[in-house]
Amino acid sequence: MEKFSAAELREFAAIAAGGITVEEKKAARDTFLSRLSEEEYNELIAIAAKYGLSQGNSYAEVKESTEQPKE
Repeated sequence: MEKFSAAELREFAAIAAGGITVEEKKAARDTFLSRLSEEEYNELIAIAAKYGLSQGNSYAEVKESTEQPKE
């Protein structure tokens, strides 16, 4: 995870350890989307989905849903 500083990784771990709110999850997701390649994101999400921490939406699915205007 060389795309994140040690401080950022500690922050992600602390958030996850105490339970994560929907807002925190969206903020983390946005950070991951901006720093990881599509392949890296999909690999991370596959691991998270395996442990029940994600719905398993792919990079493309998330990008599409976040780019659509909200009515």
